[in-house]
Amino acid sequence: MKRFLATVLCLACLLCGCGKPGDSYTPTGDGLEYGPEHTGPQTTPQPENTAETLSLPYYKEKTLNPYQCNDFTNRALFSLLYQSLFSVDREYNVEPQLCKNYSVSQDMKTYTFYLEEATFSDGSKLIAQDVVATLQAAKESAIYSGRFRHVSEILVAPDGGVRLQLNTAYENLPLLLDIPIVPQHQVEDPAPLGSGLYILETDGLNACLRRRSD
Repeated sequence: MKRFLATVLCLACLLCGCGKPGDSYTPTGDGLEYGPEHTGPQTTPQPENTAETLSLPYYKEKTLNPYQCNDFTNRALFSLLYQSLFSVDREYNVEPQLCKNYSVSQDMKTYTFYLEEATFSDGSKLIAQDVVATLQAAKESAIYSGRFRHVSEILVAPDGGVRLQLNTAYENLPLLLDIPIVPQHQVEDPAPLGSGLYILETDGLNACLRRRSD
């Protein structure tokens, strides 16, 4: 048994590069270190400002309508194409996007939202009627209807804001309004325009996102 163990240890030393002090061997693996006379692996210099392509999954046969699309793959594109009154982060903090400011009645049943100056990707200006039509479409959709359970009315306020009337007091309504806003005449379109940073362009076979110049 002792002779067998000695043989195994001897083979292990040979395989691991064991030897007397001063013996040379070639290290392998990620732990390879180089001396001052060796500059390491040679790499081909890459030109500066090289354009790269990022591919995102997208099903062209499925809709990009925010109020009809229940496909998570296509919905992942929405933050690039559309903006909402508010955005909500993972800690449920609310940040205004298309909403410049808003007011709340003392009984917390009436919210009035005032809009930032913004345009859709065709250059048309965002107006209160777009937001009203969008939120109404969302209210009637299977995807967002639960958020509007206590919203009794959505309309353009006399001062030009967007007014939501609730049937009960609600403190955190902006949390529910991270809903993509589209032009009022495109709420039923399969791929409505948005006011986001990118425009979807397609030739029927291929699709790409182009960053807006404005």
